[in-house]
Amino acid sequence: YPTAAYLYVLHLDGPALEVPAELAAGAGAIVACESRWRADAMNPTSGARGLFQIMEIHTKRIHRLGLTWADMLSAVPNTVVAINIWEEQGWRPWVASSKCSGV
Repeated sequence: YPTAAYLYVLHLDGPALEVPAELAAGAGAIVACESRWRADAMNPTSGARGLFQIMEIHTKRIHRLGLTWADMLSAVPNTVVAINIWEEQGWRPWVASSKCSGV
């Protein structure tokens, strides 16, 4: 889960999310596009889950972080995985999709 370095509250009207301050604008745009701030969002076609629409391809990463696939429907664990992906790949996995390409 986020450490003390993650203290920026991203969206006061949505779920309580804490992300590094330098990620706030990008993360907010991605969440708005991907899930419209719904922590329980599920894509019936791709199977993506949660705020950041985490894909099943990240199951090993999810388990490595001590989380489960079911946790991806909760805001904090989903954000933890998204930050972990971002640390490795930036926003590329999200903005490469046709849905959020303008973000």
